[in-house]
Amino acid sequence: MSFGDEVMISDDEKDMFLFVDEEVEQKGRSNDESGLPPPSKIKSNEEIAETLGLLNGELNPSQRDAAETTDGPVIIIAGAGTGKTKTLTHRVATMLVKGIHAANIMVVTFTNKAAQEIKNRIEEMVGENAQYVSAGTFHSVVFRKMLKRFPESRYLQSIGIDINECAILDPDESEKLMKESASELSEEDNEQIADNNWDVKLFDKVMSTARAQGHDINDFMASIARGSENEELHRVVANLWTNLQ
Repeated sequence: MSFGDEVMISDDEKDMFLFVDEEVEQKGRSNDESGLPPPSKIKSNEEIAETLGLLNGELNPSQRDAAETTDGPVIIIAGAGTGKTKTLTHRVATMLVKGIHAANIMVVTFTNKAAQEIKNRIEEMVGENAQYVSAGTFHSVVFRKMLKRFPESRYLQSIGIDINECAILDPDESEKLMKESASELSEEDNEQIADNNWDVKLFDKVMSTARAQGHDINDFMASIARGSENEELHRVVANLWTNLQ
């Protein structure tokens, strides 16, 4: 099936968007402010079908099929502007209407901002029950569901990280912090940046590459090769990295 001619839905592929977090508590609740019957009050298949007709009536056939197929995995492949986020939002709302606990639904997105917007949309559709849906980026989900639960981890202690002092930044927040740190660099460093047209995205890329290799700031500074073509760039990055500590 497709959204226009650009989207295919397959029941044989892994669900890219939603999965059940089996460890969270069953604490979802609902209200009647949205005008839709709360999941706990829907008793029959006929009532569910009627509610979903009101909820998903604005979707096209392929979008609605994706939103209402909640038994088994679903993958949506679509181009820009074809309604993927809208379909995902209706899919979560459909799950709530069908009686799936909000605390057992997780939405993984690329930015925290998008995750919060999706939660807000769902709450507008089905009421306060949506606030118990877990939503966030891959990094924030791992942070909250795994790392935060085990602050005494020997691994975290071995690399000197107190997880209670850590936070996950989305790309916009990260770029803002990088710019603030860059503004604190010396006049000499700023001249190098201006002369070479370097920007914070380049600095972030260099630091990300170093971290992916398991290097901290000390390792990175020790790796700067004198006389190499990247010596000045890496020196400026090292100073920036130090400001971020």
